[in-house]
Amino acid sequence: MTTQTRKQPIYVNAQRIADLLSLTPSCITRLARNGKIPAIKIKNSWRFDEAKVLRYIEKRYSNAYPQI
Repeated sequence: MTTQTRKQPIYVNAQRIADLLSLTPSCITRLARNGKIPAIKIKNSWRFDEAKVLRYIEKRYSNAYPQI
């Protein structure tokens, strides 16, 4: 019998995503609040699955800039 191992998501705060995308944490939380990037809210704090956010950004904007 084979079992698939799934990686557990690594949830990070807005500061980590802001650092990755060169944005401010307030910009990241605004994007999350408006449904522009995937996130979950736990009590008063936004959390982001880092891999999911990066895949979402890559997929959404892959056609925005032509490759050179």
